[in-house]
Amino acid sequence: MDKKILIEKYFQIVVDKFSQYMESNDFLLETREIQNNSAQVVFRSGSRYVKLLMNLDERDGPNYFNIVLGEGLSTYPEADWNSIALWKLMESHSHDNVGEYAIRLTDVKDVEKVIDLGLQDLEGYGNEFMCGKISTFRKVRGKLNRDREPYIIHKFDKDKGRVSVVDPESERLRKKFS
Repeated sequence: MDKKILIEKYFQIVVDKFSQYMESNDFLLETREIQNNSAQVVFRSGSRYVKLLMNLDERDGPNYFNIVLGEGLSTYPEADWNSIALWKLMESHSHDNVGEYAIRLTDVKDVEKVIDLGLQDLEGYGNEFMCGKISTFRKVRGKLNRDREPYIIHKFDKDKGRVSVVDPESERLRKKFS
Protein backbone atom coordinates (compact mmCIF):
# COMPACT_ATOMS: atom_id res chain seq x y z
CA MET A 1 0.00 0.00 0.00
CA ASP A 2 1.22 3.54 -0.80
CA LYS A 3 2.76 5.16 2.31
CA LYS A 4 0.77 8.38 1.90
CA ILE A 5 -2.50 6.41 1.81
CA LEU A 6 -1.35 4.41 4.83
CA ILE A 7 -0.41 7.51 6.85
CA GLU A 8 -3.74 9.14 5.93
CA LYS A 9 -5.64 6.03 7.02
CA TYR A 10 -3.72 5.64 10.28
CA PHE A 11 -3.82 9.33 11.09
CA GLN A 12 -7.58 9.51 10.61
CA ILE A 13 -7.78 6.93 13.41
CA VAL A 14 -5.73 9.32 15.60
CA VAL A 15 -7.97 12.30 14.87
CA ASP A 16 -11.16 10.28 15.35
CA LYS A 17 -10.04 8.83 18.69
CA PHE A 18 -8.69 12.10 20.16
CA SER A 19 -11.18 14.71 18.90
CA GLN A 20 -13.94 14.13 21.43
CA TYR A 21 -11.54 14.13 24.39
CA MET A 22 -9.78 17.25 23.15
CA GLU A 23 -13.04 19.13 22.58
CA SER A 24 -14.35 18.09 26.01
CA ASN A 25 -11.30 19.88 27.45
CA ASP A 26 -11.83 22.98 25.27
CA PHE A 27 -8.98 22.13 22.89
CA LEU A 28 -9.96 22.90 19.31
CA LEU A 29 -8.33 21.72 16.09
CA GLU A 30 -5.73 24.31 15.02
CA THR A 31 -3.74 22.62 12.25
CA ARG A 32 -3.60 19.32 10.46
CA GLU A 33 -0.73 18.37 8.18
CA ILE A 34 -0.17 15.13 6.30
CA GLN A 35 2.98 14.42 4.31
CA ASN A 36 4.14 11.29 2.50
CA ASN A 37 5.55 9.55 5.60
CA SER A 38 4.35 11.62 8.54
CA ALA A 39 1.43 13.56 9.91
CA GLN A 40 0.65 15.91 12.74
CA VAL A 41 -2.36 17.63 14.20
CA VAL A 42 -2.41 20.42 16.77
CA PHE A 43 -5.27 21.07 19.18
CA ARG A 44 -5.18 24.38 21.09
CA SER A 45 -6.79 25.88 24.18
CA GLY A 46 -5.54 29.42 24.78
CA SER A 47 -1.76 29.32 25.03
CA ARG A 48 -1.65 25.53 25.59
CA TYR A 49 -1.52 23.02 22.77
CA VAL A 50 -1.37 19.28 22.22
CA LYS A 51 0.45 18.06 19.13
CA LEU A 52 -0.13 14.50 17.93
CA LEU A 53 2.60 13.19 15.64
CA MET A 54 2.89 10.02 13.58
CA ASN A 55 5.96 9.00 11.59
CA LEU A 56 6.22 6.02 9.24
CA ASP A 57 9.45 7.07 7.52
CA GLU A 58 11.83 4.09 7.41
CA ARG A 59 14.80 6.49 7.76
CA ASP A 60 13.49 7.50 11.20
CA GLY A 61 12.65 3.97 12.32
CA PRO A 62 11.06 2.59 14.25
CA ASN A 63 7.67 3.97 13.24
CA TYR A 64 6.08 5.94 16.06
CA PHE A 65 3.19 7.95 17.41
CA ASN A 66 3.95 10.71 19.90
CA ILE A 67 1.98 13.16 22.03
CA VAL A 68 3.56 16.55 22.75
CA LEU A 69 2.28 19.12 25.26
CA GLY A 70 3.22 22.75 24.74
CA GLU A 71 2.63 26.33 25.79
CA GLY A 72 3.05 29.08 23.20
CA LEU A 73 3.60 28.76 19.46
CA SER A 74 3.27 25.27 18.04
CA THR A 75 5.78 25.92 15.25
CA TYR A 76 9.56 25.74 14.99
CA PRO A 77 11.73 27.07 16.53
CA GLU A 78 9.66 28.02 19.58
CA ALA A 79 7.89 24.66 19.79
CA ASP A 80 11.26 22.92 20.23
CA TRP A 81 11.69 24.79 23.50
CA ASN A 82 8.13 25.36 24.81
CA SER A 83 6.99 21.74 24.73
CA ILE A 84 7.66 18.31 26.15
CA ALA A 85 6.62 14.83 25.11
CA LEU A 86 3.91 13.33 27.29
CA TRP A 87 6.29 10.48 28.13
CA LYS A 88 8.66 13.01 29.74
CA LEU A 89 5.81 14.10 32.01
CA MET A 90 5.14 10.42 32.78
CA GLU A 91 8.82 9.96 33.73
CA SER A 92 8.33 12.65 36.36
CA HIS A 93 5.75 10.34 37.96
CA SER A 94 8.42 7.63 38.36
CA HIS A 95 7.54 5.59 35.30
CA ASP A 96 10.31 3.48 33.84
CA ASN A 97 10.58 2.41 30.22
CA VAL A 98 8.38 5.10 28.73
CA GLY A 99 8.93 6.72 25.36
CA GLU A 100 7.30 7.25 22.02
CA TYR A 101 4.63 4.75 21.06
CA ALA A 102 6.11 2.26 18.58
CA ILE A 103 3.88 1.19 15.69
CA ARG A 104 4.12 -1.85 13.43
CA LEU A 105 3.63 -0.51 9.92
CA THR A 106 1.29 -3.18 8.61
CA ASP A 107 -1.03 -3.81 11.51
CA VAL A 108 -4.11 -1.56 11.85
CA LYS A 109 -5.08 -3.26 15.12
CA ASP A 110 -1.63 -2.43 16.53
CA VAL A 111 -2.06 1.19 15.43
CA GLU A 112 -5.44 1.39 17.18
CA LYS A 113 -4.02 -0.25 20.33
CA VAL A 114 -1.10 2.18 20.45
CA ILE A 115 -3.36 5.19 19.88
CA ASP A 116 -5.77 4.00 22.58
CA LEU A 117 -2.84 3.67 24.98
CA GLY A 118 -1.69 7.19 24.10
CA LEU A 119 -5.15 8.61 24.77
CA GLN A 120 -5.34 6.71 28.05
CA ASP A 121 -1.93 8.12 29.08
CA LEU A 122 -3.01 11.66 28.13
CA GLU A 123 -6.18 11.30 30.17
CA GLY A 124 -4.20 10.01 33.16
CA TYR A 125 -0.87 11.79 33.15
CA GLY A 126 -1.73 14.86 31.10
CA ASN A 127 -4.95 15.63 32.95
CA GLU A 128 -3.51 18.55 34.96
CA PHE A 129 -2.14 20.12 31.78
CA MET A 130 -5.45 19.60 29.98
CA CYS A 131 -7.30 21.33 32.84
CA GLY A 132 -4.96 24.34 32.80
CA LYS A 133 -2.87 23.35 35.81
CA ILE A 134 0.58 23.64 34.26
CA SER A 135 3.01 23.93 37.17
CA THR A 136 4.25 20.32 36.87
CA PHE A 137 4.50 20.69 33.09
CA ARG A 138 6.56 23.90 33.49
CA LYS A 139 8.81 22.28 36.09
CA VAL A 140 9.59 19.30 33.84
CA ARG A 141 10.02 21.49 30.76
CA GLY A 142 12.30 23.89 32.66
CA LYS A 143 14.59 21.11 33.85
CA LEU A 144 14.81 19.59 30.37
CA ASN A 145 15.67 22.94 28.81
CA ARG A 146 18.25 23.83 31.45
CA ASP A 147 19.99 20.54 30.68
CA ARG A 148 19.93 21.13 26.89
CA GLU A 149 22.46 23.02 24.85
CA PRO A 150 21.22 25.75 22.50
CA TYR A 151 21.51 25.07 18.79
CA ILE A 152 24.86 25.73 17.16
CA ILE A 153 25.28 27.41 13.79
CA HIS A 154 28.29 26.31 11.73
CA LYS A 155 29.48 28.79 9.17
CA PHE A 156 32.53 29.83 7.23
CA ASP A 157 34.42 32.97 8.21
CA LYS A 158 36.92 34.26 5.62
CA ASP A 159 39.50 35.03 8.34
CA LYS A 160 38.93 32.16 10.77
CA GLY A 161 37.71 29.39 8.49
CA ARG A 162 34.92 27.24 9.85
CA VAL A 163 33.42 28.64 13.04
CA SER A 164 30.63 27.51 15.32
CA VAL A 165 28.45 30.00 17.16
CA VAL A 166 25.44 29.69 19.44
CA ASP A 167 22.18 30.39 17.64
CA PRO A 168 20.93 33.54 19.44
CA GLU A 169 17.24 32.72 18.91
CA SER A 170 17.78 29.25 20.32
CA GLU A 171 19.58 30.68 23.36
CA ARG A 172 16.79 33.22 23.93
CA LEU A 173 14.12 30.50 23.79
CA ARG A 174 16.15 28.18 26.00
CA LYS A 175 16.32 30.88 28.69
CA LYS A 176 12.66 31.84 28.28
CA PHE A 177 11.38 28.28 28.74
CA SER A 178 13.88 27.08 31.39
